[in-house]
Amino acid sequence: MAPLLSVSDLSVTFDTDRGTVTALDGFDVDVRRGETVCLVGESGSGKTVACESFTRLVPSPPATLDGTIRFDGQDLLAASERELRSVRGNRIAHVFQNPQGALDPVYTIGQQLVESIRIHRDVSRSDARRRAVRLLDRVGIPNPAERVDEYPHEFSGGMKQRAVIAMALASDPDVLVADEPTTAVDVTTQAGILRLLQDLQDEHGMAIVFVTHDLGVVAQIADRVVVLYAGKVMERGDVVDIFDRPAHPYTRALLDCLPRRGRDSKPIDGSFPDPTDPPSGCRFHPRCPHAVEECSTDGQPPLEAVDGEDHTASCVYYGDGRDPSVLREDASESDTMDGADLDGERDAGSTGEASSLGVSDDE
Repeated sequence: MAPLLSVSDLSVTFDTDRGTVTALDGFDVDVRRGETVCLVGESGSGKTVACESFTRLVPSPPATLDGTIRFDGQDLLAASERELRSVRGNRIAHVFQNPQGALDPVYTIGQQLVESIRIHRDVSRSDARRRAVRLLDRVGIPNPAERVDEYPHEFSGGMKQRAVIAMALASDPDVLVADEPTTAVDVTTQAGILRLLQDLQDEHGMAIVFVTHDLGVVAQIADRVVVLYAGKVMERGDVVDIFDRPAHPYTRALLDCLPRRGRDSKPIDGSFPDPTDPPSGCRFHPRCPHAVEECSTDGQPPLEAVDGEDHTASCVYYGDGRDPSVLREDASESDTMDGADLDGERDAGSTGEASSLGVSDDE
């Protein structure tokens, strides 16, 4: 199946007082209809910049975007503002990190939903209001006909997030870009939001690009995973490959941060690099336990096939003359999440026992 959204060799830089920040460097991702692609990595890895670049929400200047972003055959980097408005918020919709910041406090939830609907649909205000009520009902807001006239401060954190999802769904998008939509909610609310997104995906066949640092969430919802570090893709592949057979030391380090039965979590040694002065060679080599001299030279290694063409990793150990088995020789059954455990994580999402690092926010 041809990708609906295809991003190739995308680089995003920002001119700042401290120097040029390279937020993304050669980023690639393909998103097909009906699938969920998760972008994972530590804060500062470039996940949000990547998502906001899809529809050119990144302000330019100070940002400079280079590469290719094609959506349903259209080059979005070359599109005019008018052409872009027909895609942004319409065929590609966003759910942003902070629902409080995404909602205008001086307008009711209903007014904001009606505006979102009428921007992309030629309907009367009364028809838009009826659709707004249906959307609130669909995303699980109780008494939607009454709550449509309430203001954002009258909604709990979880309900705000659901209202923002309703706004994103107002135009039946082909791609939903969800940037950490469950970070600031409790585990029960998180499970409900994840289940809602999966139900909506099943109903409408939309693709989802999901940004998170919570690998428990990734295990529940992802079809494919892209692992980012300091603006570079370290590894990408099917969710089972990533969890059961992590190929890059950074992916292994992220998995080791997860608390597991029978062992403690293990933090990643070292510090995240300065975005104005990234390390030469592989971006991860100053923190990598397997680094050799070659890792600090010749730029980031190319993505090489690991267990097949769909599972690739950027590491010198997959080049000629190297033995990649050393990257996995210290692996044990508890270091990775085998198929049974992964299925358990997916089942947990349907029972409200999702893994989360979020803070409590009663719905």
